[in-house]
Amino acid sequence: MKEKRNLHQKVQEMCNCYATTDPLKSMSQMVNEDSEDAAVKWLALAALHGVNANAKKNHHLPGRRPERAGGSRVPARRPSGAQQGHR
Repeated sequence: MKEKRNLHQKVQEMCNCYATTDPLKSMSQMVNEDSEDAAVKWLALAALHGVNANAKKNHHLPGRRPERAGGSRVPARRPSGAQQGHR
């Protein structure tokens, strides 16, 4: 019987399995693994490493405050030199 999960679902499942591990350490232990499951595991670990690295990099940015519920606000600004006019 053919498996019904696609690659995206498999990567998500692997991310869930390895979320509390050190991705780089796990990647370095993947010696001589040659299969589709090993490739999916590698993708999941690489994604987790990227998420962890970016979270650490941006954690203590000056002036950064937690977002309010509902997301952030981006004010609309008129381009410099643009004149206010009527349509």
